[in-house]
This record gives sequence, structure tokens and C-alpha cells, in this order.
Amino acid sequence: MQIKSKDVRIQIIKLAYKYFCHLYRISTSLLEDRLYRKTKGSAVFNDIGCIKYSIRDLNLDLDYISITRSSRVNKYLSVNNLDEFEINKLIKSVFNNKFRDKISATTGFEFSIDFFIIYHREYIEEEDRYVGTLDQWYSYVGHYDKPNSDYMLKVVIPVNITESHGPLTVLDKRSSKGITGSNSDIKLKQKIQFTGLGDSVYAFNPTVCFHSDGIPEENKVATQIMFQLNPFKEWAINESIYKRNPNINKALRIWTKEPKFPWLAYRNSKRIPL
Repeated sequence: MQIKSKDVRIQIIKLAYKYFCHLYRISTSLLEDRLYRKTKGSAVFNDIGCIKYSIRDLNLDLDYISITRSSRVNKYLSVNNLDEFEINKLIKSVFNNKFRDKISATTGFEFSIDFFIIYHREYIEEEDRYVGTLDQWYSYVGHYDKPNSDYMLKVVIPVNITESHGPLTVLDKRSSKGITGSNSDIKLKQKIQFTGLGDSVYAFNPTVCFHSDGIPEENKVATQIMFQLNPFKEWAINESIYKRNPNINKALRIWTKEPKFPWLAYRNSKRIPL
């Protein structure tokens, strides 16, 4: 059987990308540990890579976060596009002094808030689920966020999510070891489901914790807020968070605009101290 040259090129590109991501992960993790680490952090968090906080100390207004104010991304997904005033209001409500101190004590780092998204997931018909990785309607196949350091943190607020809404499900760091991208479902006992009605906040390291969004039941819409945080010398907001410019993700048809390879993507970004 003759192997087509195009297939060989694709395999070479995939392999090169895999090793580049691995090299990027190791090098940026070492740099961040050396440049930005403030303390050892929590031994429990360092072991499991995931934690839940109560939201009772946050002055969070969720009234303007609704699907009625969203724009359609694809057949099963919508996102809210906030203006600069609303973005600042949201960030400062969530990341107040007390909550920032909690995160820093837990992780050992201060962070730049580099990206956020408010999105609404809907039920996906069976015949539409089995597509290539880049063609997913949203990230419902189990995965790691590969092109990041081990210390990149995602902070997630489930707005209206119960078990029937297909919550984001995460395996802790220990349980994730040995799990590969071929595992499309997370079925192990050590899974953590991010449920909540605007009353809980979760944080996890997506580079080392295997995770996936669930698919809501029919006639359900799952709404959640996600922030991408990267270690930095002080708590800050990345000015690019206000911009809606197209990027490589759009060219690749990836549903989210979340930048990959943060050290490269944000190399020219200015940070605004919190």
C-alpha cells in the first residue's frame, strides 16, 4: 500500500507540533517558577491542581450575563460580548483583594488576567457530535490545554449549571497521569464537576488536569464564565482582554478566541495593575 506524501506531511506536522508544545510547556514552567513564584503554595493544590471557593465574599452581578445578550458562534454555542466598562466591573467584582490573596496563597503566584469568555452551551444532536478536534462545537472531548505552562490557571464560575447541564468535568492532577487525548469521556471516580448557580468559583491547572465540557440535556442551556490567568510579577489585567481582533484560532475554525502559547501571544501586551 502506497503512503501518500500529503499524509506523511500531516503526520510530521502533528509530531512537530506535539514536541514544540512539550518544549514550550517545560521551558515556560521553569521560567515562571524562577521569575514569578512568591511562595510554595498549598501542598493540597500542588498535588491535585484543582480547588473550589465559595463566592459569598464576591460582589458579583450576574444580571447582564444572559443568552439574550449573546451572539451566536455556531449551531450550539453563543457568547456574551461585554464592553470595557462591563469587563472591568466583572473582573474587579471577582478578583477583589480577598479573592486574589486566596488564589496567591493557594498557588504561590500572582497573575495577569489575560483572557475571559462568557459562553452558553446547548444540547448537541447525536449526529453532530463525531467531528474532528478543530470542528468541535465547543470543547466536549476530554483534553489538556497543551500550549501552556503547568502553572497557567483557569478560573471558572458556573452561572446556572446543575448535573443536567453537562458541567465542566475535571480530573485532578494525580488522576490525570496516564490519561491521553484518546480518552474522550471522563469516567473515573476522581472527577470533579463544576456545578453552581453563581455561588461557587473553581480554579484548576488545565495543562496537567484532564478535562472537558459536558453536553447539556435537551432544552437546557449551560452558562459559565472562564478566565485565563498566567503567572506574572503582580496582579494585573492584560489590555488585550478588551480587544476582539481575529486571531489564528479563527483561521483554524476553533470556536474559542482564547490565545495559545501565552508567552508568545502576549509578548507585546501591556498590563494594567489591579
